Amino acid sequence: MPAEFVTGWVPDDPTLDELDRPAVFLAAGPRVVTHNRDTWDPPKLDQRNVPYCTDYSGVRARQACEFRQTGKAPLPSAMFSAWVTRMRRGEQGAMVGATIRDSAEGAILTGVASDLAHPSDLPGVPLDVRARAKPAPQAFAEAGDHQIVRSFTIPDGDVDGIHAALADGYMVHFGMLLGQTFFDTGGNGIVPEWDGLRANAHAMVLVDADQVGGRWGAWCDNSWSTRWGKSGSGWMSDTRLRGCMDIRVYQSVEVI
Repeated sequence: MPAEFVTGWVPDDPTLDELDRPAVFLAAGPRVVTHNRDTWDPPKLDQRNVPYCTDYSGVRARQACEFRQTGKAPLPSAMFSAWVTRMRRGEQGAMVGATIRDSAEGAILTGVASDLAHPSDLPGVPLDVRARAKPAPQAFAEAGDHQIVRSFTIPDGDVDGIHAALADGYMVHFGMLLGQTFFDTGGNGIVPEWDGLRANAHAMVLVDADQVGGRWGAWCDNSWSTRWGKSGSGWMSDTRLRGCMDIRVYQSVEVI
C-alpha cells in the first residue's frame, strides 16, 4: 500500500445487537443512476497519517444524513467521532483502527459534534497529536443535540440493498478489504476488480449509483483528500461492491 494512504477500518462481528436494525425499508428495484452529488458534494476530507478512516467516512455519511433532512449540515468533527468511537473500548486518543459499529453507536448514544465545537485540524498541530486531545464538555453537549436516531444495516455484499439506499438518497457507510490494484484507478477514478491480494482494510462512503462502460456500480468518496481516484472519488462495479462489509445507512438525526 502506498505510504501516503492510511486506512484503519476493523471488520466487525456480524451479529446484530440492540442498536442494529436491518434495512427493511429498502425495496430492491431496477438499477437507476442517482444524482445525490448534484445537491451535496462538499470537499473531500483528509485523514492524513491517522488510522481513522472509519470516522472520517462516518462523519461524511452523517453530514449527508443531516443535509438530506434539514437542507443544511455543519461539518461534523472527525476527531470527535474518533474519540467517542475509541472511548467505547477504552482506547480514546490511540492510533488504532475501529469498527463501523463502534463509530455508529457512538453517534447514536453520544451524538455528533461539529468541527466548530472540536476542530479536527489546528494550525501547526499534527493530526496524531490532535487525536490525543479530549473534547471539551461543550463539544459533548453539542453532540447530544445531534444524535443519530435511525440507522440501518445492510447485509454484507447486498448490492441490491446498496442500490436501493442510494436510489432513496442515502449515503452508505461501509468497509472493504483492499487489494493492491485498488490504488491503480488512473485519472478516471475507475477502481480495478479485486485481485485477491489483501493490502489492508478501509472504510469509505458510497454516494451515487452509476453505469460505466455498460456495467452498474457506484461512486464512493474516500478520506484521502484528492490524492486518490478522480478528485478523491472512485467508481466500483457491482462485482466489486459484493465485497462491501459492515454496511450502515444513517436515516435520520435529532436536531435540537
